[in-house]
Amino acid sequence: MRFSEFDRRITIRRSAAGRDAYGQPSQTMADVAVVWASVKFAGRPGESMQASQIFNEHDCVFFIRHPRTEFEVKASDEIIFDSNDFEILGVEEIGRKEGLRIFAQKKGNG
Repeated sequence: MRFSEFDRRITIRRSAAGRDAYGQPSQTMADVAVVWASVKFAGRPGESMQASQIFNEHDCVFFIRHPRTEFEVKASDEIIFDSNDFEILGVEEIGRKEGLRIFAQKKGNG
């Protein structure tokens, strides 16, 4: 993994319980971390084949340095990149805590 390729900023967000102006429980999104990442889009217009799986044009993979103990990336989190929301589909560790591979899909696309 070449860290010189980490040239994009992403925000990892997590759902947090809170209360609205009327004191009612509400769910909001809170920033967990803003990190440097490498972004690889898995598709071209239409669909593409990668790692024996079909990804549509809105799927991508984010690579980040391993956060160690600073924070944890969960499948229930979301990523903000280039003013778009991405749903995390899965997280894989790269090497021995060298980095994380985060599979994501742009929200709002079938």
